[in-house]
Order: sequence, then C-alpha cells, then structure tokens
Amino acid sequence: MNRGMAVEDPTAPCGVKLVIEDYPYAADGFLIWSAIKELVESYVEHYYSEPISVMLDYPLAGYVLHCPTLMRKLIPQVKELEYK
Repeated sequence: MNRGMAVEDPTAPCGVKLVIEDYPYAADGFLIWSAIKELVESYVEHYYSEPISVMLDYPLAGYVLHCPTLMRKLIPQVKELEYK
C-alpha cells in the first residue's frame, strides 16, 4: 500500500485490493498472506483466549527476548506510539 499498488478494501478476503488487477505475483502473494494470517489468528485465539494469557506465557516472552535484533525492532515497545 505504501507504493500505491493496493488500497484498503474491507470487502476483499485479505483486506486490500490491487490497483492493477492483472498482477499475478501480488495476487498470489495476497492469497498466501491471507491464508497464513487466518491460520495464525485461529491458533492464537485457540491458545490465548484472553490477552493476559499471552503476557503470562513465560516461554514466549523468553523467546521474544532472545530473538534477533531485527525481530525486536518489529515488536512495538511500551514507550512507542504503536504499542497501544
């Protein structure tokens, strides 16, 4: 969306619509992204039914602390605006 190749569309399966409809790599990518997103959401909802259960998962917290620096950059920190 940053490059202007897609726009938000709540009616689309993956939440975005391609500006250029005949763009097979992006179309396939969105299908894969949508499937992965659905899988992850269902997994997280199954194992972490309440937000507090994520915070109490100490092995998960330990994993996040030992992730590469790049991964920590992608996770919003408490003092950042994206943390809300």
